[in-house]
Amino acid sequence: MRARQAADETLTTLLLALGGIALLVGGIGVANTMVIAVLERRAEVGLRRALGATRAHVRRQFPGESVLLVGSVGSAAWCWAAR
Repeated sequence: MRARQAADETLTTLLLALGGIALLVGGIGVANTMVIAVLERRAEVGLRRALGATRAHVRRQFPGESVLLVGSVGSAAWCWAAR
């Protein structure tokens, strides 16, 4: 009985650690994608700044687009899976 409980605790700890590592790697991937998106759109950012956008406006644009994209793709995937 104690051996089973110890095994369960060890497995739980292992799976939590694995999930944490997966979240970390996923977060790094998302951050890298956002950095590349900003670097590729430097001209657009420059144009927005020239037209009067503040740094805060530009800073909010990219996470906002990411949330919109993830939300729309997630919703479409959910609707497809619910069929």
